[in-house]
Amino acid sequence: MMTCRYLLIVLLALLSGPAQALSGGDRFSVSGFGTLALAHSNLDEADFVRDIGQPKGAGKGWSARPDSLLGAQLGIELQETLDVVVQGISRYHDSGDFSPELSWAFARWTPQPGIQLRAGRLGWDVYLLSDSRYVGYAYPWVRPPVDHFGTLQLTHVDGADITFRRPIGSDLVALKLYAGRSSGRIFMGEGFAADFEVDRVYGGHVDYETGAWRFRLGYTQMEADVDFRGAVPDMIAHYFHVDADRLLTEAFGFDRFRRYSAATGFDATRPRPVSVRARSSCRRCGTPAPPVPMAGSIRDSSRQAIASTGPCPLSCSPGWIPPRGRKPIPAASDSTPGHWGPAMT
Repeated sequence: MMTCRYLLIVLLALLSGPAQALSGGDRFSVSGFGTLALAHSNLDEADFVRDIGQPKGAGKGWSARPDSLLGAQLGIELQETLDVVVQGISRYHDSGDFSPELSWAFARWTPQPGIQLRAGRLGWDVYLLSDSRYVGYAYPWVRPPVDHFGTLQLTHVDGADITFRRPIGSDLVALKLYAGRSSGRIFMGEGFAADFEVDRVYGGHVDYETGAWRFRLGYTQMEADVDFRGAVPDMIAHYFHVDADRLLTEAFGFDRFRRYSAATGFDATRPRPVSVRARSSCRRCGTPAPPVPMAGSIRDSSRQAIASTGPCPLSCSPGWIPPRGRKPIPAASDSTPGHWGPAMT
């Protein structure tokens, strides 16, 4: 593991700043990407975070922690139809630091133009752009909307996928199927985290592209062993003398869930550049679950109440609905209006 980390450090050190590429003939390429971002909050009761995999975020004042990152990608073409891609990223993640992590590492075989098979470590392609959500120049926002992308439990899948593409006149239809294993950690509040060991994650989606429009229907299912950590499960086990992991797993339904999604995108360059995204998703857990602290929400520690901020992905001002009988907390400001992350107390 340490050897892998040192290799990633060397790879990330090769490049920094905006995307660039170095080529070694036609078979070897190195490219890099990076983001230096500052977020500002006027609250000391909660932190702004990019996703639920970050243990801390931007408290009161300025912070580069939520969005700043540095990445590099190595590509090697072994044959005309076979290549290898490795990507490493240094960002603030579930370990509580910026230690490099291996986000992609797969072999790709393209036996014919309409068929592609990949095996290794892949991005979790559950939404449009979700497998490249850390590559800043791949999307039009400062960060992907946290009310959707910030709630994803996984960043990668160790497994395989297959993609079929077929033109229909001037349009294009694509079908992707994937399956594998994974792991991850999410934070639902200070002293309350969940570790995932995903035994099976599988799904797929259908894309239809016509002109500047792209449409997607997707489905994914995950089965996992969940280990809850921190003060909350410890108190449950101590005071109620029960198996806290089992109780919380039954309550939240994290051990098994299905996610259905639909999305559309519009990208045009004439007469002027325009990019529009819309998406919707529905999650069904293995057991009925109470509300969960998710991206776009604030936890009031005195009442343990959850209130959604409900931001739109473009330019709405963040805010929240206070619990009954309590005064509203002033809305926090951020470098990107309309993107308010899950709060940590």
